[in-house]
Amino acid sequence: MELLAAACLGVGLSAAGGLRIFLPLLVVGIGQRLGMVELGSSLAWTGGTPALMVLALLCAAEGLGYCIPAVDHALDAVSAPASWIAGALFATGAVALPLHDITAALPDGLGSTLAYAAGLGGAAAAGAATAGVTQLTGASGRVVSTTTTLGTANPIYATLENLLAGAMSILAILAPIALGVVLVLATFGVWMVIRKLRPRRATA
Repeated sequence: MELLAAACLGVGLSAAGGLRIFLPLLVVGIGQRLGMVELGSSLAWTGGTPALMVLALLCAAEGLGYCIPAVDHALDAVSAPASWIAGALFATGAVALPLHDITAALPDGLGSTLAYAAGLGGAAAAGAATAGVTQLTGASGRVVSTTTTLGTANPIYATLENLLAGAMSILAILAPIALGVVLVLATFGVWMVIRKLRPRRATA
């Protein structure tokens, strides 16, 4: 159960990281500082005072940058690979400790080491994929906003993204399994919509 909650925490943070990179880092840093969550070494540094101060500044700069038309698209281009890395970082940092406890109970030797490495590798892949999907979705929505409103609605769109990323980051800490279920259902819903639209496009 602990590993499941950690996995959902990682997926939730990765999804938020696809929208904003620094906001989830700031939230987990505050969460660690308050003793609400314990993360692996890849994210443990976020709880330090210097890290929190720097992350707060970067978070504000990122959020404001996305509110400026033209700058937001440049940030999308830069954040695409960065969000994949952040997603992998979130996922591995979330599952590292419970995964270590589980694999440590296995017989000593190469098997337990390989199981731990495989678990981290799977988490990294899942986190990167999750962040990539949300980043691509957000960037695609921004393109639509730009083309349909000439960029006038982009600040509103960016503000909604900021709020969504913050909400997902907080829920990932407070209710990771519930958020994981919501993300799975949302993904399934989007897949169903795309599936229904494909025949119409083919017919058209």
